[in-house]
Amino acid sequence: MSGLQDAGTSIINNKEINIHETIIENEIITTTTVIYNQIIGTITTLLVLYILITLIVVVNIINVSRGPLRHTR
Repeated sequence: MSGLQDAGTSIINNKEINIHETIIENEIITTTTVIYNQIIGTITTLLVLYILITLIVVVNIINVSRGPLRHTR
């Protein structure tokens, strides 16, 4: 009988865990939608793209082999 009780207990525990995970996921989704609404999400995306493009441009402009801290031969 204890085997059946253990199986029943584990099924109940799995259901409780699934319900708990669903509640946590819903809270995370709600929090993200409150923080990142449409306008803020667009601004954040544009800012990240601007920083990425700026990084690429600066890396292409800089000459790695020359500069004030490099040894000249």
